Amino acid sequence: MGLAISERPILPGDFNEIDHEVLRAQTRIFGEDLRHAFIELPLLLRFAPGAQGDLHEHHAVGALNTKKLRVVDQANRVVLQSRGFGFVVLYNGRESRKLKSGADAHQKGVSDAQNAASLARQEGFPSGTVIFLDIEEGGRLPESYHEYVRTWFDELARLRFKGGAYCSAIPVDEGQGRTIITAKDLEDHLGGRQLVFWVFNDVCPPSPGCVFSNIPPIAQSGFPAEVWQFAQTPRRKERTANCAASYAPDGNCYAPEDTAHKWFIDANVATSPNPSAPRK
Repeated sequence: MGLAISERPILPGDFNEIDHEVLRAQTRIFGEDLRHAFIELPLLLRFAPGAQGDLHEHHAVGALNTKKLRVVDQANRVVLQSRGFGFVVLYNGRESRKLKSGADAHQKGVSDAQNAASLARQEGFPSGTVIFLDIEEGGRLPESYHEYVRTWFDELARLRFKGGAYCSAIPVDEGQGRTIITAKDLEDHLGGRQLVFWVFNDVCPPSPGCVFSNIPPIAQSGFPAEVWQFAQTPRRKERTANCAASYAPDGNCYAPEDTAHKWFIDANVATSPNPSAPRK
């Protein structure tokens, strides 16, 4: 199983309020799934001392993002690992509008990779850990963004970490019968570099919606990836009309045994129980 968070605000002390029955229930749900389904739990991060700003962190996973959220401590991470959870480490990528030129993109790619690697080491993630760059923008990306991703990947490799990307696998209509998928656009501009892909595509179909059995194989996500996020909270009505009934009446996705609807989630399926596990 992998571990992440949802979009709920993360508050100091959240980790101390974990409902262990919910954790055990969710472990039972996914423990025998050979494709390693996992959910994103809104309860495992806290603010680092002095952190300020927006509490809503979309898909801040494991340890890393630019607003200084972090795993509570390594001891608690060990506890989670002992319960069978793996991790997907995510670092918030820049918005394309904040990359002013190719040179600026290059410089920010280097600095962000160095920051990501430093934070990973602080949290005890070893060399070779896959760090996914959170790219929320869909459609075709500008050349400056591709320069940013290439530089980020190369600098991570120099620092002995592996680069990945969290990005869209949803086709975007460009007109005149043409479509573009962000993941494919990234791949086409990597110059042979091998990013590890975690894609989101909650369009029904291919997504089954907020379900936890008979999940389609990752190959149906729309792009070759190692992790597929097939349900998001809250549901996007324009994407999920064909599976609306699988979500709760409030539009959120909940694990089946979370009958009290205490933790809304995003749902993912992966090829590995620990997608950020070290690799060469």
